[in-house]
Amino acid sequence: MVFAAANLAELVLMAEEGFVCGIDVGGEKKGFHLCILGKDTVELFAHARQPQELISLLEIHLAHRNRKLKCIAVDGPARSFRARNSIRESEAELARRGYRVLYTPAKRPNSQHWMINSETIHRSMAMHFPDSILLETYPSAISDRLFGLEASLPLALFQERRKRKFYGDYIDAYLCALTARKYLENEAEILEDGPADRKHQSPFALPEFSITRATLSFIFNKDQVLLGLKKKGFGKGYWNGFGGKIETGEKPVQAAAREIQEECKLKASRLKPAGKLYFHFDDDPRRIEGFLFTTHKFSGQPEETAEMKPQWYNIHELPFDQMWEDDRFWLPYVLMGKKVHATFRFKKKKMLDYSIEVIH
Repeated sequence: MVFAAANLAELVLMAEEGFVCGIDVGGEKKGFHLCILGKDTVELFAHARQPQELISLLEIHLAHRNRKLKCIAVDGPARSFRARNSIRESEAELARRGYRVLYTPAKRPNSQHWMINSETIHRSMAMHFPDSILLETYPSAISDRLFGLEASLPLALFQERRKRKFYGDYIDAYLCALTARKYLENEAEILEDGPADRKHQSPFALPEFSITRATLSFIFNKDQVLLGLKKKGFGKGYWNGFGGKIETGEKPVQAAAREIQEECKLKASRLKPAGKLYFHFDDDPRRIEGFLFTTHKFSGQPEETAEMKPQWYNIHELPFDQMWEDDRFWLPYVLMGKKVHATFRFKKKKMLDYSIEVIH
């Protein structure tokens, strides 16, 4: 009897926890890709051409697991045309952030348009799962917020050429499901629509993570680069370039020039973008988005400040043993005039893993 009671309690807990799912919407030939996400892991990837087929797969899985569906995020609008002539505010905000947006049209598109599929799946999900929260989201914007996160994606889910053909769609479905999960955890940003569109559209959500935006700049003088020994705070005892947090309302290049002057008294100009670095620390809540800059143009002489002790180094003789571990992997490319985009994960000042792209 005790064993039976324990099993019953376990089943009740499972039912209360619930699933979230994400849906990637394609055109008539591609159909829909679905991801069901448990608490931490992906349980199901599914592909179906018709909404009813997708819903049937979802209902079978929910019944088998004895779980409810708490939240659904779809990468498309709940209505295939907007409520007024001007574009939706949520889509305008995405465009302001630099994303290529496929705007919801002013008039209902033809039946082959993918937004018709999006409208259909929203309506079908609302009908079959009336107690679930329905969201709209945008995988391209989600992917820029991923650093510092880990996911369990069983590789067997991508077995077969047919699945590999659509792996990008499955990943987008996962990103949608991640948005649904973060929404339930109150870690989502809502991009608001105007009142007219809001009546017809689902809330537009993106996962929200605390990010510190900062700069890191390197000043050159012929075959030398100026480094600073950090005297206090984060990174104390390490040689590095010059930089710090970007203030509210400040552009990255403005922050870079200000930080250089504050940390070593030089007035730098013609700061050239050299890429981006993302950092996550497993034992620290901070996530850093770093904007890289380089310049050969400056005035004045470097001076020691309360923050940094500056020193010129030959670009081929850098003190990597007294620098952050990641520097040796990307800094040589920046010194060669190339751009880098990289992501690094640390724990207790030790690098765990990283990804890097060098742009010529």
